[in-house]
Amino acid sequence: MKALILAAGLGTRLRPLTDHIPKALIPVNGVTLLERSIRHVAQSGVREILVNVHYFADQVETFLQHIELPDVKIYIQDEREILLDTGGSMRLARDFFGKTGQALVVNADIISTLDFGEMLAFHESNDAAATLDVRLRSSSRQLLFDDKNQLRGWANNKGEFKWVNGPIDTYNQFAFSGIQIIDSAAFDQMPDQFVFSSIDWYLTLAQKHKVLAYQSSSSIWLDVGSAEKLAIAEEIVSKLEQNSER
Repeated sequence: MKALILAAGLGTRLRPLTDHIPKALIPVNGVTLLERSIRHVAQSGVREILVNVHYFADQVETFLQHIELPDVKIYIQDEREILLDTGGSMRLARDFFGKTGQALVVNADIISTLDFGEMLAFHESNDAAATLDVRLRSSSRQLLFDDKNQLRGWANNKGEFKWVNGPIDTYNQFAFSGIQIIDSAAFDQMPDQFVFSSIDWYLTLAQKHKVLAYQSSSSIWLDVGSAEKLAIAEEIVSKLEQNSER
């Protein structure tokens, strides 16, 4: 399995912190979000990691030169010219992932203890085209799944819905965590365009293929997308790391 870490975002909700540095280089308890993501991915056995860059790309590239991980190769996907959205970035990485195997894609602005190996085992045992880590939490956007964990739709807090193969009466709704595993062959099903949302693609993919929900009740997941959430993450991570040192 190879991995793509999405680190190109503008981090507007973290301003003024991100006025001079990219969101991915914001430190949490002394360690940047990007380094945390890279080390977490590497711990799962991934040996090739691609990091996309856009906002303050030079800073990210310089930072990556100083990451030292034995037997792990880190590559850069240059998106300086235009923000491609999540789907566009994944599409650009098709050659990196190749035609076989699985692709792990992770947002750089989250902190998680999710076991990627267990998620991969679930993905493979269910012969899924894509597996999405989801959480039962409040969010302005929710993914809708049937009783077989198959993606069936999307909804937001404005009462808007997008359905896969028509609406269903009963569904389970979860918030997407920004972590996904995709079968490399599924990349051939991506739209022929540069900028698009991965969620819109998953909704299309789910019309004919398995796009499954994955829930890990024991893992920690933190969104560090705003100043308020950064403060919460600092407190939680500090306590976790202090306890691990005892």
